[in-house]
Amino acid sequence: MLERFLEVTIVWDSTDPEPGPRRGSLRADQITSFVDVSARRDALGSQVHLVLAQPHDYVNEEDDAGGVVRAQRELYVLESYDMIREELRAAK
Repeated sequence: MLERFLEVTIVWDSTDPEPGPRRGSLRADQITSFVDVSARRDALGSQVHLVLAQPHDYVNEEDDAGGVVRAQRELYVLESYDMIREELRAAK
C-alpha cells in the first residue's frame, strides 16, 4: 500500500540542527498531533507544531523499570493549521 505524504516547509526539526527552511515530505500516518502556533509570531514564521511518531521505539536500558521509549520527532512548519488539517482528512 502506498503511504500518503504531506509536503511541508520545515523551519525547525528536533532531529536536525541544520538551520533554515527546507522542503520535506511527511508520512501522514506518523503525525500524532498538530497545534496552531501562528498567534505567537516567532522569528521563524512557523504556523504549526507537528509531533511525529517514529518507527524505531527502543528499550531504555538505563531506566530501572526498563521502559520502552516511544521515539518521536517534533517539527515547526510554515504551512497553516487548516492546510495540515485538510491534507490529513484527505489522507484517510
